[in-house]
Amino acid sequence: MRTDELNPARKLSADFIRALGWACPAQIALVGIWLAVPHPHTPHELALILVTLAGVPMYLPLLILARLSAMMSRRMIFAAAVIGVAQMTAMTWAGGGVASGFELQILWFVPIMVCLLNVRQVAVVVGLAVAGTVFVQWLTHQPFSAGD
Repeated sequence: MRTDELNPARKLSADFIRALGWACPAQIALVGIWLAVPHPHTPHELALILVTLAGVPMYLPLLILARLSAMMSRRMIFAAAVIGVAQMTAMTWAGGGVASGFELQILWFVPIMVCLLNVRQVAVVVGLAVAGTVFVQWLTHQPFSAGD
């Protein structure tokens, strides 16, 4: 029996590393498809591409450190989640606002976060995501619904 099978925290950490690895190419493909579709609002296409590409090296140190220690600490996972929220907020703005759908990216990493972080850390990340979305909404001056 392998040692990571005996330690659920190590198994979850390995799953998190794998999820980070798959999230990056999936995000790049999603942005490419999103840019190919016409939009009623005016996105900042170059900014969206730059923010997407900037996200690739942001996770690299986390992946390297995780490989070296074979397990990511809660602090590293929390840092990755905060970086993800910052990137999500920037992509939501670059996509032209909340109508872009990029604010839903938090749904990619919340399930893993809930398994690996404590309740306070999850609440902080979700709070930052909500605050970032509200900020982008205010910045772009778009109503929250079609009836506003």
